[in-house]
Amino acid sequence: MENALWKKHHLVACEVAEDYETEKKVRMASYRGELRCPDEECLSPILKYCHGEIRAPYFAHRDNGECDYVLFEKNAGVFHGLRVLLYEHFKACDYPVEMETKVLPHHYSHLFFEWKDGVPTAIEIGTKSTNVDDVMKLQEAYSKAGMQVIWLVADQPGKTISEEHTYFMKRFCLNESGKKDLIVIGYDGKHITQYREDPDSYLVDGQEMVSENYPKLFSYEAYINDLYFEDGTLTTRGFEEAYNAFLQEKQLAFAVYKEQVEEDKAYLLRQYEVLRREREIIDTRVYVENPSGEEYEAGHQYILMVIDQQEQPVLDALGNRWVRCEFCGEVKKVAEFVSFGGRGRVNLGRCQCCKDK
Repeated sequence: MENALWKKHHLVACEVAEDYETEKKVRMASYRGELRCPDEECLSPILKYCHGEIRAPYFAHRDNGECDYVLFEKNAGVFHGLRVLLYEHFKACDYPVEMETKVLPHHYSHLFFEWKDGVPTAIEIGTKSTNVDDVMKLQEAYSKAGMQVIWLVADQPGKTISEEHTYFMKRFCLNESGKKDLIVIGYDGKHITQYREDPDSYLVDGQEMVSENYPKLFSYEAYINDLYFEDGTLTTRGFEEAYNAFLQEKQLAFAVYKEQVEEDKAYLLRQYEVLRREREIIDTRVYVENPSGEEYEAGHQYILMVIDQQEQPVLDALGNRWVRCEFCGEVKKVAEFVSFGGRGRVNLGRCQCCKDK
């Protein structure tokens, strides 16, 4: 327990330990049985103060009778060190913060802020084990009391996640928090990752654009000292600027990509149309394989006329493709080439003879 009462004075265990003389007085009061549980409904209200070389300072009941505070400590004791670090940080920011405060019936808030101007705000810490029933009951209870609740998730920060492939507590924050932000804080309280999903869709021909460089879920690394309140919402310093810069860069990259796709489609359509027209012209003639025939000669002359353009392939009426060797200059069927084609050199290649040389 972090809180105790002594002669109407509110004591916080981590603050008591900061000064030797203060701790000495509290230890003496503890010995005399003067420390009391702050829970007015506690049936065993006498507390003791504990502080050693291994454990951080804390208060504990001398007799573990029925008490909401004891139940709170039992269920949320794993967060004790994290709560203390958050409390000390917000206290240093001069925020009106209280730790482990009973503002709802039979429930202690991890942290609570009673603003002079603004909605009273509780911070609750959840994990992958926090179930939907507990979350929704607390949401409703705080709302009925005219308070807002902000959730932090205790987990390993820095993870790459997606909204649809993670546990409920994280999905809840990404969908139902004030700005649909997820703030993950490590159990040691040192590192933080803040996430927010890009709400826009990036479609090309009805397909969502997917890129490792521009994921759907933006993440931002920070430290506990970067946590602060802005317009009643908890965030980290620099997050909004980084998120907006990410969106602008992503939208620009998408616009460039989409323009390139449209240009490629238009180019292919032009190529197809040119090829279609050329095939119509070529198909009006009859080319045969007989080298001495007049029809072959006429067709061959036509192929020589169009072979030097590099926009569409040159085919004869039998479907044979012809290419000019860029080394010897001969015009031959593609079967005689080891390589040919490519953008800007559709009808150019290297024939087998030149390769063998």
